[in-house]
Amino acid sequence: MLICYDLAFDIAFLVKSAKIIPELYRPALIILIISGSINIMFGFAIIIHQRYYNPAFLGWFREHHRFAAVITVFSAVNIQALKVVSSNFGGMDLYSARYSANGQRAIAWVGVLNFGFQDIPQLVILVKYWTMTEGYTFIPFINLILNFVILFLDFFGRIYDAVIITNDEDGTTRNLNNRSADSTHQYSMRVGAP
Repeated sequence: MLICYDLAFDIAFLVKSAKIIPELYRPALIILIISGSINIMFGFAIIIHQRYYNPAFLGWFREHHRFAAVITVFSAVNIQALKVVSSNFGGMDLYSARYSANGQRAIAWVGVLNFGFQDIPQLVILVKYWTMTEGYTFIPFINLILNFVILFLDFFGRIYDAVIITNDEDGTTRNLNNRSADSTHQYSMRVGAP
């Protein structure tokens, strides 16, 4: 839901507020187009790859192909929308797709690209808008707040993605250094520590 609000306020900012300062309009438009293109392209690629190379996903896909199409279109806004189908929300079958470890990694890495090509540049544009005008109106102010919230959530989401990945063979969760979750090894937060 937050993703939809973000898109709505990004478009509203582009249409209403960015035109006030012409040097911000073009970068805001380019960021929206490039990030949307990258996300939709990879969204389709991930779904198609999972459909052909992941039997567990194929079974889900056959039953819920229309929902998968809607979520793939929403992935143009943010690639993380693809995670909705595997969220097991409410225990419903609709949200029980199983991505392979490669699919999870692809979503995570495209999310990092999205973070760099969309979220951070949009924040820079909003801050520049704030410094170049005498104050915020409603749309830029809400857009700035949404941008901060999304950056905060994305940052911690990336940490989660980097630490926990599901192993394809046995379905166990893998932690740092690729040790299983039931392992008795202690982990050090120091980089390079065993």
